[in-house]
Amino acid sequence: MAVALPTSVNMMKAEEAEREGNASEVQTEEGHDHKVLWEASKGSKPGPKAAAGLPLRRYQEALINKEVKAGSLWEDRIALVMLLPDIKSIRSRDMLLSAALIQVHLRKLGVALCLVFPVSNPKHAKACADDFSLTMDNVEVYADTSKKRDVLRAFGMLKKPPRRHMSTSECLETTGYWTMRACCGPAHNPVCCVNGFGCTDNTDYMGGVFLLGPGDKIQYKAIDESGHLKVDTDAIMAQCTRRAVIKSQKEISNCFVSV
Repeated sequence: MAVALPTSVNMMKAEEAEREGNASEVQTEEGHDHKVLWEASKGSKPGPKAAAGLPLRRYQEALINKEVKAGSLWEDRIALVMLLPDIKSIRSRDMLLSAALIQVHLRKLGVALCLVFPVSNPKHAKACADDFSLTMDNVEVYADTSKKRDVLRAFGMLKKPPRRHMSTSECLETTGYWTMRACCGPAHNPVCCVNGFGCTDNTDYMGGVFLLGPGDKIQYKAIDESGHLKVDTDAIMAQCTRRAVIKSQKEISNCFVSV
């Protein structure tokens, strides 16, 4: 299932703006400018560098979920980082479906798939990943537990456009799914959940997809600009394959040089 992210022309414009130091504004397809709602200290521009030092909590099968720096996800490897919007939204579920489609391909290429959920409890993030058949052998689940979703802000995620209404079918689908969750709790461990599973985790930030590393290299990026981000799985797999081929060629060249 392949769907289009912002057009390649749009992405080229965004990259040019970043090189020229104007990455704080991104031109949308409708021709409107959205200012990124993040002003890092010391004048850092929104993006992986600004987010690298911020904490995330990684889900682990343990009593305590380990806190890690966001930059460790791509510091010494290539990683596909998906920054998910509100977990109750249709867009979040679309992104998780796309992640499930490409997880096997990424595993074969040695590219880590890192999912960052805007939730206060990493267990809720893990339950969402389980719902979409995301296995933990190559998928890493993280939670941005900060009240203001600092990691999403630092990456430059945009807030939802004002007065954006879902269609009737979207409302019914979302309401039905999360009503079941609020009453029954996680699908893998049904319990009566008085507080509502996921219903207290709200965020106005929309999502994005980044292929990063090693270091601060940005191999691919797409930021949701209008609440309609679709993950272009074909483009992501092609770029990951290209990076894997380049890496193999370098390793072969190094072998000949060493000999």
